[in-house]
Amino acid sequence: MEENIVAPQGLMDEFECRLIDFPQTDCPVTHHFGPGVYIREVKIPAGSLVLGHKHRNPHVNILVSGRLKLMGENNCITELVAPAVISTLGGRKLAYAIDETIWQNVYATEERDIEKLEELLFEKTDVWKEHSERVFKLQREVHSDDRKDYLNVISDFGFDEISVRSISECKEDQIEFPKNTSQKVCIRPSAIEGMGVFASYPIDPFEIIGPVRIQGKRTPIGRYANHSKNPNSFFVKNDNGDIYAMSMKPIRGCVGGSNGDEITVDYYQVLTLNGCKLKGKEQ
Repeated sequence: MEENIVAPQGLMDEFECRLIDFPQTDCPVTHHFGPGVYIREVKIPAGSLVLGHKHRNPHVNILVSGRLKLMGENNCITELVAPAVISTLGGRKLAYAIDETIWQNVYATEERDIEKLEELLFEKTDVWKEHSERVFKLQREVHSDDRKDYLNVISDFGFDEISVRSISECKEDQIEFPKNTSQKVCIRPSAIEGMGVFASYPIDPFEIIGPVRIQGKRTPIGRYANHSKNPNSFFVKNDNGDIYAMSMKPIRGCVGGSNGDEITVDYYQVLTLNGCKLKGKEQ
């Protein structure tokens, strides 16, 4: 049975305009995948007011733990206590977390690309899009030194932009993340360059982030991890020759509805790990 626990659209849009520039709280997201199902799990701190994007379609929701209040039509307030399962119509939800809460949205889909899933599942407002564009432009300026340093690194190893791009975009050695797994990262547009790898859930120092190369094949981390002069992760190789990304400092997950930190590496370390030699030097 579907419950119309969806707040009035006009009121939600007004809330968004007023709140979008305020400091946002950590709302870590974990992405779970199984055969024909995608579960988007968010952890909401106690005392947080949460406004969701507009859902395009009805869907199942699971309150795994915690307690919260939801605003629905006619400003009606419904209190939910875990465990609870509800099916809601499309639209936006406004919630206040009384206790720390874990909330899951469940969708029937075979799609595994998180950016494509968000386009399919959510309708984002012009206010949100304009805010995101402003933030992206500022971040683009901040990362100008990383782009310059990237050119220096590949030059030191005797590569140029065209050859590196050709190797990076080659599809013959690319694979998806292992199936039936949970992901704490996603691939999104990067203010450094092209697409990048972003944390959706906080990652502690020296925690394995995920596989980079398995049996000679690159995962999305191996394909999209960008270079930085001050990286927050590095690559390690196990006895089988498989490569994994490991954090070297705390990496923040999703904040409000925004991306978490971009996961970056030092291409000097990556190229050396893969056996590349500095131009003009024997190793």
